[in-house]
Amino acid sequence: MKKQIFISILVFLSCWSIYGQEDSRKTVAVIPAEGESVSREIKNGITNGLEEGVYKSGGYKLLARGDAFAKALTEMKFQQESGAVADNQLIQFGHALGANFVCYASVDKYSDELFRISFRMIDVASGEIVNVGSETVRTGVSGLLDATDNIAKKLFGSDNGAPSKVSAPKPTDTGITGDNSSKSTEKKKITSARNSSQLRVAVFDPISSSKSIDEGTKIAINEIISSTLVNTGKYIIVEHSILQQVMNEQKISNTDALDDSEVTKLGRLADADKIVLPAISMVGGRSMFTIKIIDVETATIEQQKTRIAKSNGLLDIVEPLTLDLIGEKITAFDK
Repeated sequence: MKKQIFISILVFLSCWSIYGQEDSRKTVAVIPAEGESVSREIKNGITNGLEEGVYKSGGYKLLARGDAFAKALTEMKFQQESGAVADNQLIQFGHALGANFVCYASVDKYSDELFRISFRMIDVASGEIVNVGSETVRTGVSGLLDATDNIAKKLFGSDNGAPSKVSAPKPTDTGITGDNSSKSTEKKKITSARNSSQLRVAVFDPISSSKSIDEGTKIAINEIISSTLVNTGKYIIVEHSILQQVMNEQKISNTDALDDSEVTKLGRLADADKIVLPAISMVGGRSMFTIKIIDVETATIEQQKTRIAKSNGLLDIVEPLTLDLIGEKITAFDK
C-alpha cells in the first residue's frame, strides 16, 4: 500500500513538473508573411515554416491564430501602403494578445529565380529587436522552404532556450503621433539600446543613369548589400521604410541623383553612423558597379570599390564586392 502511494506521488510530481515547464515557456506570435510581388501560397508556406520552427524548438509556445488573432491584425492595420510594418505596430500587436515575442517576415520577388526573405523578432516587453536579418534565394520557389527553415533556426534555435539577442535599435520614428517630448524620449531609448560594437548603416538604392537597369534589379542590389552587412554581425541596417520617410520629408525621390553631401544629410537624419551608396553605369555593353561607404560624422568617403561585369552577372558581384568594401575575407571573383 505504501509502495502504491509512493508511486502515485512520483507520478503526480512528474506531471506537475512537466506542466510547470510547459507553462513557463515564452509565447511567440508569428505574423502572416507579407509581400506584394508573391502569391498567397508562397506567403502561407513561409508563415507555416516559421510556425513549425516554433514547435521544433521546444522552448516556445506558439500563439494560436484564432478570432482574437485576426481581430488584432485588423485593428493594428498591418496592411500598410508602403508594404512595411513598423516595430511599434508589432509591439502593440503582441501586447494586445499577451505574447512575449512577435515574429514578422516579408518576401520580395525579383525574378522567377531570385527572392529575398527579410525577418525580425521583437521582445514585446522591452521593445528590443532580438533578431533581424534576411536571406537571398537564387533557386526559385523550391529554395524558399530551405531558407525559411534556416531563418526559423536562427530565430528559435533547435533546442530549449531563449533566442540570442542582437542589440538592434528601434526605428527613430515609430509612427505614433504625439508631442515632441515623447519623440525625444523615444530617441534617447534608441541610442541607449544600440550596441557600441555595431554600426548603424543606411543603404541607399543604386544610382543609375541607364534605363536598362530596372527597379527590380536595384531593389535586389540593395537587399543583397543589406543582408551581407547584417550577416557579419557588425552592422545594423536602417529600415528602408524609415529611410524612405526621411527622404519624403526632405522632398527627395529615389529617382533623384544624389551627391555625397545630400546622402550624408539624409543619413544623419536617419540616425545612421555610415552610409553605403552603390552606383551602376554601362560601359561598352557591360555593367560597372561602384560601391562606397561614407562616414556620416566626418562626411568623408572611407572606402570605395569598383568592378565591371557582364550585364547578366551584375548581381553575382554585389556580395563579394560588399565584403571587400568592409574588409571581410572573400573568395576570389569569377573571371
